[in-house]
Amino acid sequence: PWNLTLKGGLIGKQDQSTVITFICDTSATDDNLAPTLTGYQNGIASFQWKHKSACAVHTQLPVQESMSGFSVFLTVFFSFAFIYLALGAVYNHQVYGAKGLDLLPHKDFWRDFPSLVVDVVHHVWDSVTGRARGGGYVSV
Repeated sequence: PWNLTLKGGLIGKQDQSTVITFICDTSATDDNLAPTLTGYQNGIASFQWKHKSACAVHTQLPVQESMSGFSVFLTVFFSFAFIYLALGAVYNHQVYGAKGLDLLPHKDFWRDFPSLVVDVVHHVWDSVTGRARGGGYVSV
């Protein structure tokens, strides 16, 4: 059972309140909707209300599907990449009058990018396998 307490005003110098105790009764019908007065003492009116609506209901909440962290990362990454390419192309066209592949922002970097990646992979591989050339700076 669970209780609902309603505070009231003063009658004379006595604070008034009502306590309704809801009791689960699965056999209760809609014909018996009224609460039953169980007592009145010290300004507190007590009622019991037996009804099937007072019974706990276990419901399965719907599962909210959301994007995974990696999906969010990819969405943000490709959004920024698109904005970078679009604004860079507009800038190159407006400022330099570029056309075709010259619209691509930082075209020389992107042309060299694959060989830069290969160099990094070779450096990491050599460091991991111990074949690094530990030479460093050599004076000429």
